[in-house]
This record gives sequence, structure tokens and C-alpha cells, in this order.
Amino acid sequence: IHVTMVTLLHVTIVTLLHITMVTLLHVTMVALLHVTMVTLLHVTMVTLLHTMVTLLHVTMVTLPHVAMVALLNVTMVTLHHVTMVTLRHVTMVTLLHVTMVTLLHVTMVTLPHVAMVALLNVTMVTRHQA
Repeated sequence: IHVTMVTLLHVTIVTLLHITMVTLLHVTMVALLHVTMVTLLHVTMVTLLHTMVTLLHVTMVTLPHVAMVALLNVTMVTLHHVTMVTLRHVTMVTLLHVTMVTLLHVTMVTLPHVAMVALLNVTMVTRHQA
């Protein structure tokens, strides 16, 4: 009876101890492994997806937007410069040139011509009357 009781007690204790320790250890290890693997996989996949979305956005949205804004800016600045600077400059230089050439022509050609014709006219009229 003693041997039977000790054997039963021993088998029961060892079985309970084995079930408790092995099961807890197994559950803990599997749970930790599962959490670790799933978390790493999730983080990796989400990061890769986020990177792809970022690259796609930069390629399809940001770069074309920057290029279009730059082109529009260059076009507007060029048109503004042509309108506000070049045309005014051409107009003012042309006006100044016409004015200076006209004054120069009047001073150097027209006035001497008028003076010489008047002098010649006076001289011829005076000789004709004499």
C-alpha cells in the first residue's frame, strides 16, 4: 500500500509539475515568438508600404508640381521683364535717339543750310539790285 501510495503521489506530482512547467514554458515561448515575428513582419511591411507611397507621391505629385511651378514662375518673370523692362527701355532709347538725331540734324544741317541760303539769297538780291 505504501509503495502504491508513494508511486501514485510521485506520478501525480511529476505529471502536474511536468504539465505545468512544459505547458507554461511552451505557451510562453510560442506567444513570444508569435508576437515578435508578427510585430516585425507588420513593422517591415508597413514601413515598406509607407516608403513606396512616399516615393510614389514624390514622383507623381511633388516633382511635377515643382516643375510646373518653376516653369510658370520663369514664364511669368520673363513676361513681366519683357513688358516692364525691355519694352520701356526700347521705347525710351528710341525716343531719346530720335530726339538727339533730330536736334543734331537741326543744329548741324538745317540751321546752317537756312543761314547759307539766306546769305546767298541776300547776296544775290543785293548784286542784282546793284
